Amino acid sequence: MLASTFLLVVHLCTAKSSPAAAVAALYRVLCRAPDRFVAPTYQVLFANMVALVWNVYFSFATRPKAA
Repeated sequence: MLASTFLLVVHLCTAKSSPAAAVAALYRVLCRAPDRFVAPTYQVLFANMVALVWNVYFSFATRPKAA
């Protein structure tokens, strides 16, 4: 499971896919697979942490550059 997750992350990071597609695919692998990597009791916490990282990344990616 961990090896397939790693390969998926490497593929998504090197492919020309959108960040939203990468996050959705990673979430499907980690939370919706039959052998879940994230326990059902922690899935909301995991989703909130992904959202926090997502928002921090885009906040820094879209900030104006200092002149």
